[in-house]
Amino acid sequence: MALAINNEPWLFSRHHVDSPPSVVEHGLKLENEQICRLKGASTILTLASSLNIASTTTSSAIVMLQRFYMLQSFKQFDAKIMASCCLFVALKTQARPTDVHRASRIALKDFLKWVSHVCYDKKLTIPSPEYEALADKVKLYERVLLPSLGFDTLIELPHQHLLLLQEGHHDLLKACWQRANSIMASKFVLLYGPRLLAAGIVQSTIDHCASKAGASPKTDKPAFWQLDASKLERIYTTLIGSQSANQLIDPDDRPLMEQVASLAKEINTWRNTHKDVVRELQRTDIISVAYKTQGSRGSSRVGASSAEAMDGPTKRAKQEDSQ
Repeated sequence: MALAINNEPWLFSRHHVDSPPSVVEHGLKLENEQICRLKGASTILTLASSLNIASTTTSSAIVMLQRFYMLQSFKQFDAKIMASCCLFVALKTQARPTDVHRASRIALKDFLKWVSHVCYDKKLTIPSPEYEALADKVKLYERVLLPSLGFDTLIELPHQHLLLLQEGHHDLLKACWQRANSIMASKFVLLYGPRLLAAGIVQSTIDHCASKAGASPKTDKPAFWQLDASKLERIYTTLIGSQSANQLIDPDDRPLMEQVASLAKEINTWRNTHKDVVRELQRTDIISVAYKTQGSRGSSRVGASSAEAMDGPTKRAKQEDSQ
């Protein structure tokens, strides 16, 4: 098992992230190991789309998958089946009442119908030997997944910290939300805590939007990518809270703003080199709840609470991010 850093059980050093069991113990090339992770994330996304599951639940499942394969090998556990298992566990264990209600309505047999369709492109007949075999495999994987994660299935996501932007920085929040969804399949969820990751997402969103907007003049109410450094520092201090920097990033005594800028640059570089993956992971128009302000009513989708309602970025943010 890789050693966690800064007494945080699910943060790892770069060396350990680049030396997972699939690589060290079973000789899988690192680039192929990363491809397996991305394929697992894609499986979760496709299943979540089919079942209309909120994107924060989907993101939690992807993080579970990331953590599991820091402890176990792709050579021993099929990525698609484990991805399916992670989503089902996330659906059952999330603390959001809407997701718990959703899980109670999705029987294992219904879930497995979609798993068979998504993973094997087969229509599953119930009952049948194929159904029994798939059910046994998913149940077996769940019995391996939960102890491997130490039964730690309540995932702290950067999304919940981004919600602190809801007061006073609404447009910035909507633009950041989709970007947060897209990087869950990246190495950053293993390297950085959710608070610093939220700050990095904000800065990477600002940098991206500013590069697309060009040198547009400031107005009485400047766009979010035109915020001055002092306001940004206050935002990042709010996001990170009372946690010290050495709990959030490899301690190097750099100023907070410099650390956030460095992480933002990493995020944008990863997104630029994985554009196809990012487009796949950003299909929030299919899997997420449309954005609704507090007090809105009536939604047939999963997770229409005030926190879950932030799952849908605006059309403008989608267009900017896809460019």
